[in-house]
Amino acid sequence: MQKSSCDGIHGPFIRFPFRLNGRQPQCCGYKNSWYELYCTDTNQTVLELPFSTKTIVKTINYTSQVITVSYPEFCLHKQVPNFNISSSPFRFNDDFELREYVLFNCSGTSPRNTDDSSYIITSGNFSCLNVPGFEVIAVYSISSVIWTPFLSCTRIQNLVLLPNSLFNNYVDAGLNWFQPDCRNCEQKGGQCKAKRNTSQHKFKCIGIIKGMVSSI
Repeated sequence: MQKSSCDGIHGPFIRFPFRLNGRQPQCCGYKNSWYELYCTDTNQTVLELPFSTKTIVKTINYTSQVITVSYPEFCLHKQVPNFNISSSPFRFNDDFELREYVLFNCSGTSPRNTDDSSYIITSGNFSCLNVPGFEVIAVYSISSVIWTPFLSCTRIQNLVLLPNSLFNNYVDAGLNWFQPDCRNCEQKGGQCKAKRNTSQHKFKCIGIIKGMVSSI
């Protein structure tokens, strides 16, 4: 089974359903352009999501089918509102649950003491969006606070989907993929590979029992 990595030494190691564009032949990957990864000049592995959002691949777990990515500059918030990845085969995993928030840009000195303060996410989590004298805050959409004017605050984004993990200072995102589904094969110690000479999305599981190949 051919695998590769951007620096040739360390991971993440790339194999089916992914392939490294320009380094592995097309037959190594699933017949879907979303699974094509590429290397940067500094040997980082890049996965491109919808809206031309480029992410850095940290790890790939082929058994659970989770790919962990981070965002350039470690500022995931700059991608707002680009968290809609429904046009891709990837979905944020449960640790990255999305909720609706409203974003405000506020004067750094404006008071924001309310009875609903538990629904307000303050600048510590959005520091990469702040400019001198101002900070960005997020308010959970179910809170009545979003309908109460903040002194020296301007609403800058309505009902954006933001992952819970952002507010725990996580900079990585876990993405699941469900097609092709090779989890059963991987759990039994095998690996999937694309079937050759077919235009359809066919693949097979190899390596479970020597000399035997199961097709899917």
